[in-house]
Amino acid sequence: MVTLALLLAACARSTTEVGSILGGCTRDSDCGPPALICSPDGACVPGCVAQPSQCVASTTCDATTGECVGGKTGQPCTGDADCEPPTLVCNKSGTCVAGCDENPAICTGGLVCKTTTGHCCDPGQAGCTSTPPMGCIDDLACKSQPGTVCSGGVCHAGCSTSGCAAPLMCSSADRCWPATCARDDDCGHDSYCADNGTSGVCKALTSSGASTCPAGVASISSTCNESHTVDTFTDCAGKISTVPGCPWCVQGACYEPGLCKLAADCHNEDGCVSGLCRPEQPVCPTFVPAADVLAGKFSAGHELCVKDSVASVFTSSDGDIVIALGSVKLAVEITPQYAGASKLTFTVGETLTVHGPVRWNQWRTRWEIRPVDYAGSP
Repeated sequence: MVTLALLLAACARSTTEVGSILGGCTRDSDCGPPALICSPDGACVPGCVAQPSQCVASTTCDATTGECVGGKTGQPCTGDADCEPPTLVCNKSGTCVAGCDENPAICTGGLVCKTTTGHCCDPGQAGCTSTPPMGCIDDLACKSQPGTVCSGGVCHAGCSTSGCAAPLMCSSADRCWPATCARDDDCGHDSYCADNGTSGVCKALTSSGASTCPAGVASISSTCNESHTVDTFTDCAGKISTVPGCPWCVQGACYEPGLCKLAADCHNEDGCVSGLCRPEQPVCPTFVPAADVLAGKFSAGHELCVKDSVASVFTSSDGDIVIALGSVKLAVEITPQYAGASKLTFTVGETLTVHGPVRWNQWRTRWEIRPVDYAGSP
């Protein structure tokens, strides 16, 4: 027989859960763990048993609580700076937990994830922005608009319609490019400088924004993507595609680790060293603002240099070093194998120069630099 006390207890628990979902929470016990836990922004959301992807930075899921444990997760904090923002942020009860950058599902009730902070925000509030969806991934997506090409995920008029400013010339790809190039920056945001053996020649890149990879690019697993030797990556990745700047597709986005047999397999500013493309000296004659990369102004596969201060740094469970650069917290990911002779130890606040290809991260819905092939002091 169900007693009055049990009924009252069940009613109280139900009221607490419903009230928390609608009105917010301050601790997991307000929600009914491990199925539901309290998010950093005070809403009841699924725990890591249902959302295992929220366990980041060498953390694991505690099935009894629904929370991720290990690393800085679970450590006391007074603000995000005590954690690893935007990957780990400080919740309302003063504990480091995964931010929405790693677990977008915690943004409920019409809120969106502000990827630069790891917190949810109201789209109607000033400064609340998330990465907008791209309108195209290649020129084929723009064919319904005659005379247009895809650049940075947006269809716009090609140079056959708009013309080019001297000394640039209108190429067969309907883009304004120089006759020759030394590096990707010479060609523009939507192209790269190919090594043809004598001098560089600009070629178009696919944008590969918030959409599936272009036809002809086979998907490979994220485990294969994290292989730390040339041989193991080549064995699991298989055949390279012929799509410029998009040799493989990982988690729905282009991935260009820079494998090579000859210098002609690399961008013009790179040489082929032990099967990997390495930037030649000087590494970075020009720099690109971190905010421009994060805003999606460069197509996937375009190689560039960014110099800014280290906002946060941590080593993920797969051994990669993930750094947030500048006030916008642009993510740059260093797989030790691809970093070559680069430094692999970093401190928050130091000024860092990085070089590598732009990539759209489909899982975290952001533009980033990955894999970094050079990281060092200015």
